Amino acid sequence: MLTERPRVRKWISLDAAELHVRTLATVADVQPDSAAGPALTRDPDNDYVIHLARAHDVDFVVSGDADLLEWDERDSPVIPPAEFEAGLNSI
Repeated sequence: MLTERPRVRKWISLDAAELHVRTLATVADVQPDSAAGPALTRDPDNDYVIHLARAHDVDFVVSGDADLLEWDERDSPVIPPAEFEAGLNSI
């Protein structure tokens, strides 16, 4: 998504996005999308993230989406990208 959506360029350059994606690929365990499930959040477009996180018992979800950051029923912590990046820089 960071490298494929032109509207994201107003926040991050393509070079920076590609570097970020490569960095994530070295520390993340990428999984295929999980099966659809029941509605969970106030934005149904985000439910797949929760279903995926639950299916793979993740440590945390990285998202800047307010609906996920403010969701009270989450199993795994949802952290904003800046917090994740700060954690990477401390390694």
